[in-house]
Amino acid sequence: MAAAFKRLFWQPYVSSLERRPLLTKAATASTLMAVGDGLSQFLEKKPKYDFARTGRMALIGFAMSGPLMHGWYKVLDRLVPGAPTTQNTIKKIAADQLLFTPLSLGAFLTLLPVLEGKNTEQVKDRIKSDYKPILLTNWSVWPFVQFVNFKYIPVDQRVLFVTILGIFWNAYLSYMGNRNANKK
Repeated sequence: MAAAFKRLFWQPYVSSLERRPLLTKAATASTLMAVGDGLSQFLEKKPKYDFARTGRMALIGFAMSGPLMHGWYKVLDRLVPGAPTTQNTIKKIAADQLLFTPLSLGAFLTLLPVLEGKNTEQVKDRIKSDYKPILLTNWSVWPFVQFVNFKYIPVDQRVLFVTILGIFWNAYLSYMGNRNANKK
């Protein structure tokens, strides 16, 4: 079973990472953000599946999250060079959580309502109501995940690692980002 998985999925994925790293990471983030949204809708017990909502999350994954993480991890490795010692790992987590996360969350909370067709005031209201609770929740979860990511995961597979574990985070983000979507 493991050999078949490796041959059918893992080897082609790694090959794609080598040939087209940005596109592969964007597609990975897109797919797994869509899965996270599907999980969110399932857990919300939605009477009718909202394919447009899943599409918006997939688009954000492809156009924003995957490319941003790809670039950010490269920058982070230049900012904190060297072996993944505990000290370097903590420096990366601090930079990630204090620089990247607040900005990328702001971008997500701006882009999602824009894709929903909301006006400027509605976008501002969404950011005002959702930014702080999501950021605080992020800080209670992601430093631990990022410790493993920065210390043990190979650089080219970090986006994959975070997006796989992020399925549940994406379900949460989708829920938070869409819970008031129908409010005017």
